[in-house]
Amino acid sequence: MVAGHLFINRLYTTGVHDISHAARIVAYDDADVLLAGHRERQYTVGHRWFWRGSGVMMLEEYEHAKRHGSKIHAEAVRFDISSDAYHMT
Repeated sequence: MVAGHLFINRLYTTGVHDISHAARIVAYDDADVLLAGHRERQYTVGHRWFWRGSGVMMLEEYEHAKRHGSKIHAEAVRFDISSDAYHMT
């Protein structure tokens, strides 16, 4: 088993970038299974920390999922990444 960690920081679109990057890694057969997710920004009320939301997805290569009897909820057919940090408007 090979394990690793990749951190992508794109402010509000980090979760989308993480999932897209994980889907690409699985699609190119660099991994059979990956966990991808994101936690939203934190804020404080008094002295208590809160998160606005978080989520994790498991992405698995199709044949690998079938062999292990995994329930398939969706298929990543296409993904695209862009940035509008330096647009004219």
